[in-house]
Amino acid sequence: MRDTGGPTSVPAGEAVLGRLVTLRRRENALREKAITMELLDVATGSEAILGSSDR
Repeated sequence: MRDTGGPTSVPAGEAVLGRLVTLRRRENALREKAITMELLDVATGSEAILGSSDR
């Protein structure tokens, strides 16, 4: 059956938008986690390098 843009298309569209918002939030959270891990790697490496020269 073909979508005619009737009353059922609005809730379906809202469901798609809701899913899109959920996926974007998840993407942002995963990106934030990856960036945090990279920053911790940099900080740990820096501490290892600077810490070894102090000894």
